[in-house]
Amino acid sequence: MKKNLLNWMTILMVTIVSVGFVSCGDDDDDEKTDSISIIGTWRYSNDYYGEPEGYEQYIFKRDGSGFYEDWGYENGKAELYDRMAITYSYSEKDKELVIIEDDGDVFQYTVVALTASRLVLLEKGETEPETYVKQ
Repeated sequence: MKKNLLNWMTILMVTIVSVGFVSCGDDDDDEKTDSISIIGTWRYSNDYYGEPEGYEQYIFKRDGSGFYEDWGYENGKAELYDRMAITYSYSEKDKELVIIEDDGDVFQYTVVALTASRLVLLEKGETEPETYVKQ
């Protein structure tokens, strides 16, 4: 009887310890969300007095390339006015974004804020930041 009781207790202890290991695992994977990234399409609206005049947008690709686009409205419909290839570099640590257009123009920005849906840029030499919304 003692030997049988000892076997059952051993099985019970092994079961309890096994459940403890499984339930106490690292749960961080379950809580991961999409990391905040500059990659994507970011739009700045040129609205004056509540009327949409058009918008500018940057398209940042993973490989450091992308596009700058200038859109306007004609008869209530968005129309692409200009599209220019760009290269860019972004330092998350320094909060600096440098954009080089294919015509050689260089734009330097301080990234004031970056969230999953909003990018706030302050161009070097300017005093007013511009807010871009992720598309």
